[in-house]
Amino acid sequence: MEIEKNISIFIEQQFPGIYKEEGAELVQLVKDYYTFLETQSNQSTYVSRRMFEYRDIDTTLSRMVIFFKKKFLADLPLKENIVTFIVKNILDLYRRKGTPAGIELFFAIFYQEFDVEIVYPAEKMLKISNSIWRQGTYLQLFPNTNVFLSKTEKQYSYKDLISKNITGSASGAKAAVSRVNWMLLNGTKTPIVYIDSVQGNFERYDNIFTNINGEVVEFGVVNGSLSEFLVDDDGTVTAGNRVGDVLDVVSEYGEGGKAIVTSISNQLSGQINYTLVNGGYGYSVENTRLLVSNQTLILENPSQDFVVYERLEDGLGNQGIVIGQSVTSLGVRMNSGQAFSFGTPISTLDRFDEDGNDINITFFPVGVVPKNESSPGLLYPDTGSTTDVIVGSLTNTSTASLITDLVAPFLGVSINAADYETAAPMSGPASPVNLLTPLNQAFDIQDITIGRIGRFDNVSPGSLYQNQVWAVAEDDVIKPLDRRNQLIRLTDPGAAGVFSVGETIVEVTSNIEGIITEVNTEFGFLSVTPFDYYGFSGDYDIRRSNGDEFGVIGVDVDYNSRPFGDNATIDSDTEFAIGRIQTVAIYNSGFGYVDGLEATLVNSSSDPRASGTIRSLTQGRTSGYWASYSSHLNGFELDPYDDETPILPTQEFVTQVSRVAVGLTASPLELDAWLTTTASDGFAYGDINMNGSIQSSDSLQFLKLAVGASDVLEASVTRWNTIIAPSLRTQPWFETYSSIWRYVNQYTYYASGQKIQDSDFYQEYSYQIRSTLSKGEYEKLLKQNVHLAGTKMFGDFIYKVEIPQETKARFVRFFNDDGRGSPLDLADVNLLEASVTNFTADSTFVTADHEPTP
Repeated sequence: MEIEKNISIFIEQQFPGIYKEEGAELVQLVKDYYTFLETQSNQSTYVSRRMFEYRDIDTTLSRMVIFFKKKFLADLPLKENIVTFIVKNILDLYRRKGTPAGIELFFAIFYQEFDVEIVYPAEKMLKISNSIWRQGTYLQLFPNTNVFLSKTEKQYSYKDLISKNITGSASGAKAAVSRVNWMLLNGTKTPIVYIDSVQGNFERYDNIFTNINGEVVEFGVVNGSLSEFLVDDDGTVTAGNRVGDVLDVVSEYGEGGKAIVTSISNQLSGQINYTLVNGGYGYSVENTRLLVSNQTLILENPSQDFVVYERLEDGLGNQGIVIGQSVTSLGVRMNSGQAFSFGTPISTLDRFDEDGNDINITFFPVGVVPKNESSPGLLYPDTGSTTDVIVGSLTNTSTASLITDLVAPFLGVSINAADYETAAPMSGPASPVNLLTPLNQAFDIQDITIGRIGRFDNVSPGSLYQNQVWAVAEDDVIKPLDRRNQLIRLTDPGAAGVFSVGETIVEVTSNIEGIITEVNTEFGFLSVTPFDYYGFSGDYDIRRSNGDEFGVIGVDVDYNSRPFGDNATIDSDTEFAIGRIQTVAIYNSGFGYVDGLEATLVNSSSDPRASGTIRSLTQGRTSGYWASYSSHLNGFELDPYDDETPILPTQEFVTQVSRVAVGLTASPLELDAWLTTTASDGFAYGDINMNGSIQSSDSLQFLKLAVGASDVLEASVTRWNTIIAPSLRTQPWFETYSSIWRYVNQYTYYASGQKIQDSDFYQEYSYQIRSTLSKGEYEKLLKQNVHLAGTKMFGDFIYKVEIPQETKARFVRFFNDDGRGSPLDLADVNLLEASVTNFTADSTFVTADHEPTP
């Protein structure tokens, strides 16, 4: 309501006309009187007509301000120039009593300090089970054009979706959009929508929509992210896992997914541990298969007269081949889809005497173990996939130019036949093929790289094995060519005694290498596996690694040896353990996983631990992060092993060096050859002392390295770290023979910054004010107005200076920190005596503080 302050101007209108004519003086007198009352500030009329203004502090009299101050700011100091502002906002201060905002407002109002900091020591106080773990959530959508139309044909894109609330059309789930990223998944540009404040679960095929300017707009369809992994109990499931293990999800499509083991089986499960004892020779990557018995027959077999690869067949027509045997059992690799059963007679198929008479036998096993083909997995020569079981490395390689056609199919073909290929196709381009066809047209000559097997990759240990199994490595292209070890006859038979099994020799001039497998001192010959398809020629002397040369009379085939491509030795031990994975939970959904596809869980070494099926039906989740660390302790965490982790020799390594030092052969043979090989500095790798030969003193230095002795020679440490260990890591058999080296554990120290409660500074009800003011200047006033009863206040000094220019992270300078490092020295800190300096990247202030003052 507005009150008219001046009514004297209306006085004349209140008198009848006769007064204006006959009594003008009276009218003027009354008008002057009212004018006097309205213009003199000490008159009641003047005051009463301004009463509503005086009630408002913005328009009140200056002498009235003291009364406002006494009523609303009784305990606060009078600062006349700001009392009006304070009175108008004092309710905000009182309502914020005990809060950081209240304290900040207090300092802003009364001290014009706007950078005060409030610290709650309880946030840095150790509390059991109080740390907060959070996971991010996102929606992987089906690919789209990023163009969305409303019903009024208005166009939108994902930039319009930021900070909007969205809803799933089918699930009814709700969330707020924080950001949208585009990723290239499975060759297609795909939108990823990150969401917060999620209510419910978005589902696959949900249309996500939001309201923009009163219009409902759809922004794509949810594709679904990795949400579940169904473990296949009949697939690859290995033992030895633990609840809490985090494994990678590997599939044809998708990446980044991780699962955490939530339950395991406590039932003993047998799995296979393969050891490559001898890599043999004549193997190629393309054609080598790891053949493992998948069914075991229990029988009395004292003479062990079965032959590897001979065929067996039962009365129902099921067939398999023999892989290995013992005095009580027989390991058979059954044909796909076939298995022997108990009570059915089994016969051999390949036994004939010299006259061709059938001498096959029939027997009844006393037990038949159920078929188990969970190990080793699919084979690369059959699938062509490098993720299946494959020769991981070949050593001592050579190239053989070969015709791989087999003769057997053509034995019944007449030499004058019009077309030899009526019996079987031939590898050459010619057709038909007959007596007049040039050989280079009838046959295709292939260059095949062969060598010793260094290791197999992607081998699954399987699960649920009950008995021993056997394994062989077969190259079905090289094996039928019947290349074998050679017998080298020495000019001086007595010289055979200087050689030892496992020693590497070289044929002079041809430079063909080979490894000795047998030494016959009685007749003076050596059995050797040559590292070449055609082997030693016998025309030249042979040379030992020490340079000694020996004459050769001739070279013969060792028919007692196994053929190339079938002469590797593999131990396959059945180990029993618990810990087969039963269930897992998704730890990180990753991106791009396709619902319904098969996948494998692998550990950090890429070893398969379980197989199963992917479900991608809901919103995705990230692996998460710690939002608070109030339960974390200071401590060391073991770093994962990688190619940069230092290694040291083991006692087994020392033992093998000692063997070489006394003239014996180290085991394995690959280690022996490597120890005696000359390194880049001109000394053998086993000669750590660099005295020209491998001696017992070298063994001693390796031993000191192995046990961490303090008196190990500095030169030995240097040579190990710079020459020996780096070379050892590069050997193809490095991981295979892990017993000769060990990792040196590396740790990372993590400081949580948490403090133990002291019921003084570090307690639930304390707080600290950091200000440029001394505590004495504001303590009493603050406690009277915004301090919360029952809490304890601490004061601390904070120094701040604004940097008068834009900061750029181009270099680091040190100041006021005893050389420990602070990011900037642009501020004037000559008078600064605080013990700690701070700088944050999102601030233009350099600050300093000291111990809290109670």
